[in-house]
Amino acid sequence: MKELEFFSEFFTRIHFGNPSLFRVSKDRKQFIFRGIYNGSDSLLKMYNKSDIDKAKNILREYQLTKLIEDSAKQNNLDLKIIRVLDKGEFEDYMWVIREFVDGEPLGAMDPDEALGIDCYCSLNEKLFRSKEILADKIIDQIQILGKIKIDEIDKKELNQRFNFDQSDIVNLEKMLSYFDIKSLGYDLSDLLASQSETISIKDLTPSNILIAKNQEVYFFDFEWLGLDNRLFDVSFLWLFLWRDQKLSDDLKKLSIINLEDEKLFNKNIIRIVYFYLKPAILNNEMGKYRSHVWTKYLADSVRFLQNV
Repeated sequence: MKELEFFSEFFTRIHFGNPSLFRVSKDRKQFIFRGIYNGSDSLLKMYNKSDIDKAKNILREYQLTKLIEDSAKQNNLDLKIIRVLDKGEFEDYMWVIREFVDGEPLGAMDPDEALGIDCYCSLNEKLFRSKEILADKIIDQIQILGKIKIDEIDKKELNQRFNFDQSDIVNLEKMLSYFDIKSLGYDLSDLLASQSETISIKDLTPSNILIAKNQEVYFFDFEWLGLDNRLFDVSFLWLFLWRDQKLSDDLKKLSIINLEDEKLFNKNIIRIVYFYLKPAILNNEMGKYRSHVWTKYLADSVRFLQNV
């Protein structure tokens, strides 16, 4: 079936009206259309099943977003997330429909960056008038998300991303040694205790934060949702804001209240940087990260914890 005929039949079957192509991947395996669904302005995301991980994640995104949405509604929480409306599959594609919110991501993914960890680090500064107000709104939404009741969410559905175990302590010691970072005076196993029972997005990059036309902040893409400590999402986003010192400083200033917060924040930085650079250990590619700013952050966090 030709592509045009295929999409025409698909739109008719799910009653997706006035479709227009919003975005398409270079390999034409991922499509996003804007249109009308059940009378509402919506976005339709489609992933080819040949990309198994993406196909699985699109269903996770739907299931976990619905869980968060329902729990927030039941508890009268003013959580601003982009709602999911429907999901399904059609021939070789998995699909999900979510509401359309007029705005743009805080930062778009740039696949041309030389290092993968930099793909989400460029910001669209034209979107916000005040960085301090933006940081305050982001913190507010993170704190509201943290109020989601754990017993209302099936823990089996939650992702274990960035969960630390004893084997990671050994690999982290190797990483620190390679970067000439001394961990003397700090017991790295202390990092195991930094994980806890707060709902965490675990993927709060600038590309997953939408700044609406009315300057409200929305979170979306929850396929990595899991449990962690209350400052994990702040720490995660802070790492990706390194190209904007003012915004990253405001984010940290508004979220770090005391010494215990500072210690928790630095433990998070160590864990996140470690997991992002862990494949480089296995592939003997550590050299290209030696001068990266994240390596400096890693060293700074270890030194801080040594000295408190």
